[in-house]
Amino acid sequence: MLYGDNLKKYITFSLFILILLCACNKKDNNDFIKAKNKLNNMKSYSSLANITVYGNKGISEYKVKQYCVLTDKIRIETIEPSFLKGKITVYSDGKWKVFHPLINKTFYIDNLRNIDQIVYLGVIQRDLFVDKGAKYRLVKKDDKELIEITKDIPKESEYGKEAALYIEMDNYSPIVMEIIDSLQRVKVRVKYENFKYNEELDNSIFVLE
Repeated sequence: MLYGDNLKKYITFSLFILILLCACNKKDNNDFIKAKNKLNNMKSYSSLANITVYGNKGISEYKVKQYCVLTDKIRIETIEPSFLKGKITVYSDGKWKVFHPLINKTFYIDNLRNIDQIVYLGVIQRDLFVDKGAKYRLVKKDDKELIEITKDIPKESEYGKEAALYIEMDNYSPIVMEIIDSLQRVKVRVKYENFKYNEELDNSIFVLE
């Protein structure tokens, strides 16, 4: 049992730990609120995106430049692989249009589902990560402390059942997005570089002749 000074020291130490934990939790919650507000106020963005798709027949890798005005305009310029360099995918006025350099033609395609946009284009689905069901926590990833936002994909697909977005602590910019299957395997990983929130984008870049 604890008596006298030892009891006082124990109580003081316990109170110190409790106050420290409360302070840390409050700071974490403040960071989560700021991150959510930053995403919620995202009207547009541009970014370089490195997309890795882990399929049943192997791994596919793409590098693209993204220009997005949420939620109705998208332009994706393919940089790699080399045989697809120059391919441009545009979404505007409710339609998808593609310029393919191999055939030097422009054509319309059927509407892509949200999951297809994530997998093939690496587009951030803002509404998914600010939904009331999204979970926020602090994690260590690649030796950095990041905010992780996870949310079940509304309609599970062959690619996965959960989406995870990792955001930097200093400026709340997305740096990685992952699609995870029911066995907790990463099926798609998108790494963002030079991410710019609310960039002024000219409407002309969303037009393909």
